[in-house]
Amino acid sequence: MVFYAGVPLVNPDGYALGSICVIGNEKKQLNDSQIRALKILGRQALQLIELRKKVYEYEEVNKALEESNGLVRKFAERVAHDIKNPLGNIMLTAQALRSKAEKAGHDGYYRFIDISLNSAKKLVDYVNELLRDTKTSTGVGEEKEVFPLPIYWKK
Repeated sequence: MVFYAGVPLVNPDGYALGSICVIGNEKKQLNDSQIRALKILGRQALQLIELRKKVYEYEEVNKALEESNGLVRKFAERVAHDIKNPLGNIMLTAQALRSKAEKAGHDGYYRFIDISLNSAKKLVDYVNELLRDTKTSTGVGEEKEVFPLPIYWKK
């Protein structure tokens, strides 16, 4: 090796990660634009290394979030199930009370029983909506939007 020109790759924390270099078996001298180009290549290589590091970190965070979302979904499903059973009992009991009140001619009780029935139905709808949302929700980064990108080619 007769010729060597290199640029150190030092990350923002001050650690030397390596270098980008040009070697050859002939004696050469780099001009100013070649030196600038080598420095630019060094910066780009360092940015790519840092970008790869960030992507890895984001992938790890995404995995942790997906795991956490799975636990939240399981919790929501369990809570929804545990709430639906007593609500079903309340609705059946209220319907039975309404039927007995109707047969006995206690019209004044209808209003109170109907309030209970309507409230229980609203809660059932809310729980069903919660279940639907937990089953159809997308994970982090799964929302997708298609948009056109203009492509410019330089020749």
